[in-house]
Amino acid sequence: MPTDRKAAYRASTFKMINANAITAGTEETVWTPQSGSRIRLLGWNLSASAATAIEFQDSSASGTVIAQTPLLAIAGVHNSPDLGDGILLSAADGTLALDVTANATISGMVWGIEEPA
Repeated sequence: MPTDRKAAYRASTFKMINANAITAGTEETVWTPQSGSRIRLLGWNLSASAATAIEFQDSSASGTVIAQTPLLAIAGVHNSPDLGDGILLSAADGTLALDVTANATISGMVWGIEEPA
């Protein structure tokens, strides 16, 4: 009998991004976990006000892109692909940040879980 590999990870944290203006090259924190926890990013649904790609960054490796959307059209929407077991940020207390390849206002949400480090 096949097992449901996703059964282990069900999103319990949803972070809303309400029209955040982001300047390209200046990451903006969108998720800070509880003390002693790590973030496991399981998905997103995001739109941008300008033609841009949205980059996900792990604060413990600032400037390192851990996931990225394709180049979005103005008002384009991107739903995350199947991330399997998700993307686990590298350190306890590390934050998830967004950056863009061109200045844009970002709206939508990201989701996942916080797990003990």
